[in-house]
Amino acid sequence: MLDYLIALALFGTAIGGLLTAQSMATRMLTESLQTTEATTLVSGLLDRVAANPGQLSRYRSHALGEAGAHSLPLQNCNQRPCSPADMVAFDLSQWQRNVQLGMPALPMVKPCLEGGPSQLTVAIGWRAPSEAYGMSLDDCRHVLSRGRRVIALVARWPKAS
Repeated sequence: MLDYLIALALFGTAIGGLLTAQSMATRMLTESLQTTEATTLVSGLLDRVAANPGQLSRYRSHALGEAGAHSLPLQNCNQRPCSPADMVAFDLSQWQRNVQLGMPALPMVKPCLEGGPSQLTVAIGWRAPSEAYGMSLDDCRHVLSRGRRVIALVARWPKAS
């Protein structure tokens, strides 16, 4: 009888270990998905800027609000040619639309653009599982706040002569 109790205790411990391992694997998979989504979004905007480098200051000067707060550009640059300035508005609108589509994977996502005369930093911060839901996201400083995951990439261009 004692042998059965010891075997049952070992079996219970093994099952508990397997459930813990499954839980950790699920959490790591979710974090991996979030990191991949954020990296794809950030590098996508940098690709758009690289295709229109003469408008770097316009990209930096655009304020990006909460995901989903994007406005439609006056012209669809996929259907007809745009001026470089219109391309900036189109690029940022499309990018914020993509950020909004990524929101299920990135809860409380906050995009941010900053930079100097010949560089641009694109960052995305999102709520970590341990972060409180009621947090305000007023400006780029909150992208780096505690309890948030962040992906930030910096691109540098040669100074215009």
